[in-house]
Order: sequence, then structure tokens, then C-alpha cells
Amino acid sequence: MGFCIDRALRCLTVLLLFCSYSGAQETKKTANVTVVVKDANGSFVVGAQAKFVSRTTGETKTLVTDLPGVGVLELEPATYEVIVNAHGFRLLKSQIILNAGEKPKIDLVLELAGLGCPSKDCIADPAPEPMIEQEHVEIKSISEPAEMLVTEQGFLAINSPKGWVRTDGPGLAYFVPPQKEKGQSLVWIYISSAPIGPNEEAKDLKSYIDSDKAAFKQRFRNGVVQEETPLSLPLAKLQAPVLTFRSGEKKNTVEQVVYVGEVTRVLTLVLSAREQAAFDRALPTFRDFAKSYSGSITPAPN
Repeated sequence: MGFCIDRALRCLTVLLLFCSYSGAQETKKTANVTVVVKDANGSFVVGAQAKFVSRTTGETKTLVTDLPGVGVLELEPATYEVIVNAHGFRLLKSQIILNAGEKPKIDLVLELAGLGCPSKDCIADPAPEPMIEQEHVEIKSISEPAEMLVTEQGFLAINSPKGWVRTDGPGLAYFVPPQKEKGQSLVWIYISSAPIGPNEEAKDLKSYIDSDKAAFKQRFRNGVVQEETPLSLPLAKLQAPVLTFRSGEKKNTVEQVVYVGEVTRVLTLVLSAREQAAFDRALPTFRDFAKSYSGSITPAPN
């Protein structure tokens, strides 16, 4: 499949910690809840502890939010009291009803302790203390389920391309549009990653992008690299660099890459096409897909 496969194979690092994706899944008897914790300014709160207490059995399960302020927990169907705390913030209590097979996303906002009332609903503090309870908050509505892609390197908080199908292919996740006839797709989307840091070949996002361009130009002598306007990723609060690669060959004509810099790796969100027309048709879907990225959960090194 050309230069897209080269990038995927070059970027992919294998960490067999999470189960691999399977297209066929049994009906879930549990619910997978995603908790996103932010402060009053909209910044993610990392290390917040969310405790779910079943009103039926009293059983308690706890999650801790990782980068970027997101945690995921599998729970039995029931009504739960949700207690969220983080150092320097007021204790927050909420309630949620979970049904089998649901994948709700709960967005919670913590108020700073001892700094008065940023909102009219909070309770003023007579003195600053690290853990002061906020007024009980009922979760009246839950936002649309946040898709968490399971990959070899953990979870990615990003929605699948709308109407496309995840299938076997290179990288951490690989998608193709539905096809009426069998055969190779003219266009596909995939996600890859590569480590960055002081001890890696690429020290940071910029050096990784430079190496990507150099590798492309070395292989495709007549190829053209076009730097696009950075893409705003509103959920992650990032401006992601975007490059379009044109090989100058009949197959694997064009590829667009959105580069997402994380702490220890670069994620590449890639749209690749054999024909320019197929690329143009898929580009709006690809852009919406990239904009839905809100972060990742990766295992800590041993």
C-alpha cells in the first residue's frame, strides 16, 4: 500500500497490555462509564478520584483520572452515588443510573477549595481546606457516549470516522468506508504512534515531523510535501500540525497527516488515498474524526 504502510510499520511499537480489538463482541451485561473531570476554567484535572457506590448492594468501585483528566470504569447496572475528590478541590457528590450495555460519558467540574464561589451553586468556604464538600449535584443529562478505542498501547479517546468500519490493518487502528463490492479500498484512515523524548531518535514533535518529511522525500523523488493550516482540536485544546504528501505516482497518490504531540509519543492521524477524487470525498470525514480527539490513556512504564 505504499508510503502509508511504511509510516505505520516505522511508527508502531508493540505493547501487549490491553486486549486487541475484535469486530464481533457479545452483548454487554455491564456498563462502561467514562468520567471526565475539569476545573472551573475548563482545564482537565489529573489524579482525581471518582468513587462509585451502588445504592443496591453498597459495593464500591473507584477510578483515578489519568491524562487528560479521563477515567474509565466497568460497572454493573444500578443506581450509583458518585463521589469525586482531588487535592485542592471541593468534594463533589453526584448520582447516576446505569443500564446494561450503556457507555455514558460524565463531565464533572470541581470547584477550588477555599477560594469563594466561582459559581452560584457552590457553598462558600469559611476557611480554606483541601477537601470541602460541594453542594450535591444531580446529573440531569449525560453527553453523547465518548468512544474509547482499544489499542495495543492503551485507550484513545477519539470517535471512529462516521459511517466507516474498523478492520485489520497497519497502525493502532485502521478504518475503511463501507464498500458494495469486494476489493481493495480506494481510501482509508489509520492511527499510528512513535515515541519521542531525550533518549529517542526524535526528541520532540518538530523533529519527528522533520524526519517524516525527510523519509518521504528520500523515497519519492518527485513527491511534494505541503504544509497545511494547523487543525484545531477543541476537546484536547491543541493546534495540531497538518501535512499533505503527494507521491507523484499513480497509486497511493495522496496522504494527509495530522500530528498530535503527547508527552512521550506522537500520534499520527492519517488519511490515505489511491486517487485524488477519493481523497477529496473523504477529507471532511477525516477532519471531523481528527477534531474528536480528546486524549489517551496509556499504561505507566514498569
